Amino acid sequence: MLGSKSPAGLIVGAVLGAIIVYSGWVASTGMRQAAESQSKALDNFRAWLSAYEALLPVEGQWRETFRSGIDSRGQDLVEVARSLRLDEAGLSFSDVGLRSKSVESVAWEGVPVGLVRTCVTGGDSDGLRVTASTMAELMKGISKLSRKDIEIDAITTRVDKGIPVAVLSGLCVLVRPEETGDAT
Repeated sequence: MLGSKSPAGLIVGAVLGAIIVYSGWVASTGMRQAAESQSKALDNFRAWLSAYEALLPVEGQWRETFRSGIDSRGQDLVEVARSLRLDEAGLSFSDVGLRSKSVESVAWEGVPVGLVRTCVTGGDSDGLRVTASTMAELMKGISKLSRKDIEIDAITTRVDKGIPVAVLSGLCVLVRPEETGDAT
């Protein structure tokens, strides 16, 4: 009879029902774990993106503070002189006698930081000789050299034939190595 329920049929139905319920539970557990994993990955990406976007202005400041000035093939003293930005400080100097004393990669705790320290001197003096039209302008210009990209060991000032002069001893400028396609 079609309407009668046999014990074997009930057992098969119960087993099939149990298999379907178990398969559904396994599938839902797997989907839940995948969704949690995807949610964690998305949270990690959002945190990374937030940190990256927060650092973008820092990169711009890095590029503005430390100008490009060293050609990978050798020393470019004209670019080094420009990176000193002495004219922006109101100081004049003769680049005729400008020469390099040393060029070295800058490292912090043994790790290169992407900067080159170029130490320069001028002419026969112990340092680079800069001038201004008045002593007040000379002092104002020297104070503008207090920047993150310039290192100076000593400054001596004097008046030479009515012209205020400062000799910048141990003058080094920190510049970024020239990059391909960098228009800075």
